[in-house]
Amino acid sequence: MGTLTLGKKLAVAALALTAFSGVNNKAEARERVRLELNQTLRGNQQIGLKRELRQQTGMRASDFKLEAVRVIAKSKQGNGTVELLIDGMSQDLKGLSGNAREFDSDLPRTFDRVLLENHARGRANDGPWKLETRGNVKIKAIVLLLEDNRNVGPTPQPPVRPAPRPRPLPPLPPGRHHGRVVNVHLGEEKADKFITERHTFQLSGSHVRNVVLEGTKEKVRVEAVYLHYITGRVDRLVELEGTLRDGDLKQAHVAGRAVQMIEVEVTSPNLFGSRGKYAISADVLR
Repeated sequence: MGTLTLGKKLAVAALALTAFSGVNNKAEARERVRLELNQTLRGNQQIGLKRELRQQTGMRASDFKLEAVRVIAKSKQGNGTVELLIDGMSQDLKGLSGNAREFDSDLPRTFDRVLLENHARGRANDGPWKLETRGNVKIKAIVLLLEDNRNVGPTPQPPVRPAPRPRPLPPLPPGRHHGRVVNVHLGEEKADKFITERHTFQLSGSHVRNVVLEGTKEKVRVEAVYLHYITGRVDRLVELEGTLRDGDLKQAHVAGRAVQMIEVEVTSPNLFGSRGKYAISADVLR
């Protein structure tokens, strides 16, 4: 093997330096930004991520693409959820663990950590970035994984090659759908005293993400909740059963399946006073 001349050595060194600079630029183009929230949310609530980014750091969301969000949070009953919405479109949804005994604790071990991915990265700056929570949820902090849109310097240009076929968006897990989530109020009913009544609520094949029961007056006892799918299958949502007091919320995750109707068996255990009432709603994919 021949000895490299001084000119060739300098050329090789310059090429290596250019490649190393390109790698550094690419690494620097990604940022992890932690935002402290320390919020307790109840029911269906939304958090504007662009607003929090601007208020806490002064950074402009228009300079970045959102790749993912790490959420550090917990739910009081272990059945809360958090969802990433980009321009009103659902990108990812995860359940939050937790329990009532440790809900007020600030110890790090009591918080769940979930990753929500943005599957619409090509249009990641279009419209609002929002987190939507359901249930009794406490969020300690979030970490935004951002890709810098600004010019970060020259990068080595690869050889010209035929353009690859566009890759489809990564699919959500089975039964899940990308789309807009709408909360639909299905009705409010009184429960008879001591006699179990069955109330039926029609959904006519809608793809349901969550079913929510809310106590609206006195106290009711939910004996059973049955979910009838358009395929004929019937599931019992045991997580919705039990006592429901005024202001209480119970939620069951259904994973976007097509539902024909929901049946609720309920009674009012109050010996005196008015009969208990409850309301039912569903998060429906449109």
